[in-house]
Amino acid sequence: MAAGRIPRGFDHHLWWTSAHVGAAERANVIASKMGVIGLTRALAVELAGRGITANCVVPGQIETQRAAGSPPPHLQGASVSAARLGRPDEVASTVGFLAGPQARYITGQTFHLNGGRYFG
Repeated sequence: MAAGRIPRGFDHHLWWTSAHVGAAERANVIASKMGVIGLTRALAVELAGRGITANCVVPGQIETQRAAGSPPPHLQGASVSAARLGRPDEVASTVGFLAGPQARYITGQTFHLNGGRYFG
């Protein structure tokens, strides 16, 4: 990372649950998602001395226009303990918390928001 290019603050990445539970015929997608988690951890170490936190938020299936129809093949039959889809505001409030001053000591973490589909 080039010195002086990232201001003090926070860096957050958003990826999806399938990287943690696996899915047939999605190895390329899963590998790239897990790479972002590794990148998040590396950035957390590299940028901590500059007051920058880096965390990864990993939502499960969220109630959106895309999720309104039948789920994609890799999510069909997936059970969720909460028995519902997540809401965009639930993801946004988590990211908002991590971006706020009360989370300045949290860095290098992966937060799973998936209604109990994956316990990491």
